[in-house]
Amino acid sequence: MAIAIVLLMNATFVTAQFRLGKTESFAASLYVDPGASIKESGLDIGIDIEYNGPVYVRAGFESFAELPGGYFDVHGSLGPRFTIGEKERIAMYLGGRVGVAWRNGAGGNAIGGFEGGAEYTFPSGIFLGVNGSYMYRGDMKAMQWPEIWRENFYLKFGYRWNWRK
Repeated sequence: MAIAIVLLMNATFVTAQFRLGKTESFAASLYVDPGASIKESGLDIGIDIEYNGPVYVRAGFESFAELPGGYFDVHGSLGPRFTIGEKERIAMYLGGRVGVAWRNGAGGNAIGGFEGGAEYTFPSGIFLGVNGSYMYRGDMKAMQWPEIWRENFYLKFGYRWNWRK
């Protein structure tokens, strides 16, 4: 019986702290895909700027020159943002991601899919995070390859500021 009470209290505490983000902020981040970077012996790197609140809205660029034909994209993301705790130091998000990729000298190749991730923000505003995506890759046709869905995993580092202070 005591175990059931402890589990119930723990579940109540966790659900009371898990909610849509309330604090509005902006963030700038740099990210890298370590798996792809190691596999291709290059650097798959990107930069994003985003608004955070109950939703996140993100725009950015990604470059991976070492891929055959090179790779550059412009992308945007949108989805709900959930936080844990009163100070909202831990955040999780899940949303859609769309963009346009340039590869092998050909532009206008559609990319799109889903992404999700988690971040921890330190009191200084610096944050660390992980992000995963599952994307339709229309840029493959620029290489005369079949278009595919591909997953990516990113490590993020950035700075978040509350513009309403």
